[in-house]
Amino acid sequence: MFKIFKKIKWFFSYYKKEYTVAILLMLTSYGLFLVPPKIIGEVSDLISKRTLTKEVLFSKVILLLVVTIVIYLSNLIWQYFIFRSNDEIGRIVRSNLAKKILWESPRFFEINSTGSLMGKITTDVSNLAEMSGSGVLSFFESFVALSIYLVAMLMIDPLLCLVSFIPLPLIAVFTKYVSARLYSLF
Repeated sequence: MFKIFKKIKWFFSYYKKEYTVAILLMLTSYGLFLVPPKIIGEVSDLISKRTLTKEVLFSKVILLLVVTIVIYLSNLIWQYFIFRSNDEIGRIVRSNLAKKILWESPRFFEINSTGSLMGKITTDVSNLAEMSGSGVLSFFESFVALSIYLVAMLMIDPLLCLVSFIPLPLIAVFTKYVSARLYSLF
């Protein structure tokens, strides 16, 4: 996965500002996902203690709405930047590939069939373009979101966090075994 990121590093550096804004908004969004459960927990604690007043409830509801709107807007903006780049890299690479193919000698077209060239222009470029959008999203969802949630879990109950992470190495080994087995069968 990281090899492909190195190959399209030129694209990330060209759109550094857009990716920086998108990543910062993504981090903000992931961090703010922890706030609504905290607010709801505080309200439920106040209800159970029978100390909840209208003013406190109203302020918590307003805070919850504001956080929800900020999460929505930040998600909207970072998705726009990430997936716009998805289309942009596809356009740039297709254009460069078409220029390169058009300047090739007739011998090149004798060696490579039309179907092979069309496959490279459509499928390979589409996969590369999807990597610049969905790949970045998957990377952050896998590592950054997990890190933020892990910190939140450690703050709530470290022992419960440890117990919940004990099966993860077993799941990883099992997944590796099953995927290797499936790959060998197909």
